[in-house]
Amino acid sequence: MALYFTENNIGTGERKTSGGRGASIKSRLYLVIAILLTALTFSGCLCGPKKRMPQYTADGKLKIVFWHSMAGKLGEILNTMVNEFNKSNKDNIFVKTEFIGEYATLNQKIAAAVFAEIPPHIAQVYETWTLKLKNEEAVVALDKYIDSAEVGIDKNDIVPALLRNVTIDGKIYSMPFNKSIPALYYNKRLFEAAGLDPEKPPATWNEFIEYGKKLTMLERKGFLFNEYTNFIDYEKVHGEGSFPPRNTKDTVIWGNAFISDPWSFENYIFQNGGRILSEDGKKAVINSPEAIEAANYLVDKMKKHRFAMRTSGREHQNEFVAGRVAMIEGTIVSKVFMQSSLRFPFGMATLPYNKINTSVLSGTNVAIFAYFSEEEILAAWKFIKWFTDTDQTARWGIETTYMPVKKSAYRTEAVKAAIVKDPNMKVALTMLENIDFEPQVAPWFECRAILGKATEALVLSGKTPKQILDESVAEMNEVLAAEE
Repeated sequence: MALYFTENNIGTGERKTSGGRGASIKSRLYLVIAILLTALTFSGCLCGPKKRMPQYTADGKLKIVFWHSMAGKLGEILNTMVNEFNKSNKDNIFVKTEFIGEYATLNQKIAAAVFAEIPPHIAQVYETWTLKLKNEEAVVALDKYIDSAEVGIDKNDIVPALLRNVTIDGKIYSMPFNKSIPALYYNKRLFEAAGLDPEKPPATWNEFIEYGKKLTMLERKGFLFNEYTNFIDYEKVHGEGSFPPRNTKDTVIWGNAFISDPWSFENYIFQNGGRILSEDGKKAVINSPEAIEAANYLVDKMKKHRFAMRTSGREHQNEFVAGRVAMIEGTIVSKVFMQSSLRFPFGMATLPYNKINTSVLSGTNVAIFAYFSEEEILAAWKFIKWFTDTDQTARWGIETTYMPVKKSAYRTEAVKAAIVKDPNMKVALTMLENIDFEPQVAPWFECRAILGKATEALVLSGKTPKQILDESVAEMNEVLAAEE
C-alpha cells in the first residue's frame, strides 16, 4: 500500500471499502480456521505453547522467516539488503522474507498465527500490536540481547523518540523499522507563478491558508482553459457548494488537496496543543477546545477555503505529480513513489502548525516471536542488529527516505552526501525530537476506527464539529472501558 499518505492507517494508503464489515469478519474467520487446521495437522493439538523445531536450508543454514508489508520499490530495497545479509553473515543464518500484503492483512495473519502458535520468527508490527502481543507473551523482550556484551548494541545511539516508541513498561519489545513522519510537498513552479517564494514554504496554519488561496486562483492567470474564472462563478452555474469535476478540462489548479483521514486529524490535534486520550489512556479527550479548533481547521479547508478533499493518498499524489495541485501532505516516503514521475522542481517541508511544531510518527517496528529456540531467537536478533546498525540503517534511510534508527547514521558521510544531493531529505532530521505518537493502549485501533469515522463526518455530515467529537468521545470511552 506501494505506501502512500496514510501509511499509518491499517492499510496501504488506499481505502478498502468493498465487502463491508461482514465480509471482513468472514474472511478473518476463514483465515483463523485455516491456520488452526494447519496447526492441528502438524502438532496434533493446541495444548499450550510449543517450541517449534528449527528449519534449515539445503546447505545447512538456519532459516529465519520475516513477514513484512513492504510493497513495490520498498520491497525490492528490503529484499536486496536481506540477500546481502544472507551472503555476508558468518553465522549460517538465512532470512526468508515473505510479503504478506497490506498492514491490515499482516495484522490479521499475525493474530491468527499467534492463536495457532505458528507465527514467523520476525514480523513488522505497530507499537499497539506489540502491546497486545506482549500481554499475550507472544513476543520477546529484546533487552538482554541489546545489553549483551557479545551481540549487544549501544542503546543510547538509538534516536530517543524512536526508542520511546518501542518501549513498553520499561522494556524494549521491538526495534524501529520503517518509521516516517508527514511532510508538506509543494510545487516550486506554481509558487513562483503565484508570486510566492519557492524557498519559503508556509510554516503556520494561517500561512498555509493564505498560500493555498493564492495558488488555487491561478486559473485567473491563464493556467487553465475553462470558462470559469473562480469558484463563485462555477457555483452560479452548477449550484452552491459544487466543485469543478476532476479529469476534465473544466477544472482548476488546486492550492491544496488533502485527505480527510484520522492520521491527518491527529496531526492537527497535536499541532494545536490537544491530545487524543487522557494521560492515563483511559478517557478520550478529542472534544477538548484544542481538538475542536483543529476540527474546524480541517472543515474550513474544504468548506470555507475551497481546497480539494480526496479519498486516498494515491489520488492526491497523482494530482500533485500531474501539476494540478500545488501543495499536498504526505509521508516523507511518498517521495519514493512520486519523484521519478515529477517534471517540475518541488520542495519538502515540515507540516505547517498552529501552536506546537510536531508531527505524528507513523510506520512499524519489527518484533521477534517467542515460539522458537534460543538459537533461532538469537539468529533473528543478529539479523535485526545488522539491519539497524549505523551503515545499514543509513542506507535504508537514503534509499527509502525512512528515518534511520541510529543517531550515528545521521553523521555518516553517506547521509551527509545524500542531503547535499537532495536537501529535501533534511525534513526528517529536523523533526527528530518533535514527534508525537498515537496512543499506546491495547484497543487503539478500535478507537482509531471511531476517529476515522468522525474525520469523515466532519466534512460530509451536517453536524457541528463539537457534536461529532462529543459522540466519538462517548464511543471511544465505551471501547476503553471494555478493555479494563
